[in-house]
Amino acid sequence: HLVDSLNNKAYQLRYTQQDSVLQLTQLPLLHTTDYNSGKAEALNHQLFQAGLNIDFKNGKAIYNQIQRITNNQVELLISDITMMMMCQRTGQHLSYFDYMASARRHIARIEEEDELEGRIAERYFYAINEYRLVNTLHMLQTATLQMAEQELDKITICEELRNDKTLWANYHYIKGLLYLNKGNSQPENVINAFDLLFQSFTVAERHQL
Repeated sequence: HLVDSLNNKAYQLRYTQQDSVLQLTQLPLLHTTDYNSGKAEALNHQLFQAGLNIDFKNGKAIYNQIQRITNNQVELLISDITMMMMCQRTGQHLSYFDYMASARRHIARIEEEDELEGRIAERYFYAINEYRLVNTLHMLQTATLQMAEQELDKITICEELRNDKTLWANYHYIKGLLYLNKGNSQPENVINAFDLLFQSFTVAERHQL
């Protein structure tokens, strides 16, 4: 499917080539009439770019558009996660919890469904792991280290995670931050933190993230 192919490319470039992402996502929005999940995914890629730029006004407008055009629970979940990320970066903690509550409702609905397959399963794999990474980072900033560790431990290390280089790099980065937050009184914490952060840097550099 052309729309899926364009969205795949946009996902791969989301951290490195903002202009290309915006160009790739225009076609699904302009020429797709009966594939709202594909449109919602394209909008989510645009929302992610707004999140990277901390463009809250534009991000909110895109978010609202996603809510209007689809009932795809996975794409709705992804839109909430990106808004969580943006609220985290701008210190909007109350709004963060509002979007987190919405994300949890979508997760509950998705988990009630039969086993996911195909593209929607791939998107949910990204979504649930991104949710846990974003939430772990927020807990590091606002809650307890133990809560952050428990959230990160929910991520299962698997081949799919290793193959998604941005998730894999972010996982190592956030786990490295966890060790740094344990303090430098124990040398092994510093060593583990350095090793994890270096792995994150190596993955990002190798794959030009």
